[in-house]
Amino acid sequence: MALNVQNSEVESIQLQKLEAAFSIALNATLNTCSEEAFIKSFKNLHESHPAVIPAARQQILGFLAKESRVEFDRILHERDIPKKLKELDEAILKSKTSGDKYVSLLNLDPIEATLDQQKYLKKLEILKLREILKKYNEDNINLEKNVIESEKRLKIEKGKIEDIKATLLTCSEMMEKNYREI
Repeated sequence: MALNVQNSEVESIQLQKLEAAFSIALNATLNTCSEEAFIKSFKNLHESHPAVIPAARQQILGFLAKESRVEFDRILHERDIPKKLKELDEAILKSKTSGDKYVSLLNLDPIEATLDQQKYLKKLEILKLREILKKYNEDNINLEKNVIESEKRLKIEKGKIEDIKATLLTCSEMMEKNYREI
């Protein structure tokens, strides 16, 4: 489910790389939630209803993937990252094609001096964008930690539900036994 942002006919190379990195990180995170881990976490449920674990796992992983993607897309749009990455691509291309060498401003005509100034400003923007990407990587790590914490909370809640279920089954059996004796 790729972000469909097109400020021109071609999507930014840097945006494609960012999306690929997000997808790889998300898949790596979700792949740590193996079916065996779910079975270990929910032994009682697996013993009583073995078909439930794979379906529950798929639902949970699907939900986490969808919500992570929505949050990622929201952050991209809030911070206007596609536009900034497109500008970065253009600055990189211009830098590669024009070459990057020192030239005295005294030897340049005003148009060339202006273009060199713009090149310098684009370099500063590139540095800022790298910092933003670094921040996004840190945010991704934090999101990954949140996913792990959510999994832990789900396991705890599942254990509580299993305990309640076991108690209810025991009570039901006792009531049924008492009913037969009456």
